[in-house]
Amino acid sequence: ALSDTVSDARAQSNLKISRIEKWFYLQDAKFDDFSLYKQMDIVWNITSKMYPNINSEVKRYGEEDDIMIKSSYFIHLSDILTIFYNNMFSYSKPMPTRRFVVGLEKINDGFVRMHFENDIKESEEVLNVRLREMQNLENRLQLEGKSGLVKVRKIIKYDLGHENNELIAKAENGKCIICLFL
Repeated sequence: ALSDTVSDARAQSNLKISRIEKWFYLQDAKFDDFSLYKQMDIVWNITSKMYPNINSEVKRYGEEDDIMIKSSYFIHLSDILTIFYNNMFSYSKPMPTRRFVVGLEKINDGFVRMHFENDIKESEEVLNVRLREMQNLENRLQLEGKSGLVKVRKIIKYDLGHENNELIAKAENGKCIICLFL
């Protein structure tokens, strides 16, 4: 009797586990190629809602330079945008209205430059030292703090599959300026 009860319980457990596994079955998602400019805008709108207590104005440019991106890059570019937008809100100079610049520009040889800019709350010298240190931490995510720069560098070079992609981060004229060349 006990062995029958154990067998029944095992069978019932396996049946329930099998049903639950089906919840997590995902078919290969098929995404269409997407507009980089529109994706920049969508991620901005989502991220800005995460900071309801920060009034902000964003100057966008580059719609005329928009390009279509392969669907396989969608998640990677969304990650990059989320990292930079979160940094812009988190580390920008506290002001009644924070002003940000986000842009897209086609440049030579088929590359695109993505531009992110915000006012800084610390000295340019201090921030430039930190930015250089973070950019020199090749593949050491745990050491770079919470900026995400090492992760972004990994994404643009390896996940996007082009080692010539480049990230430039600097502080000048009271602003933090990040440029990605993809």
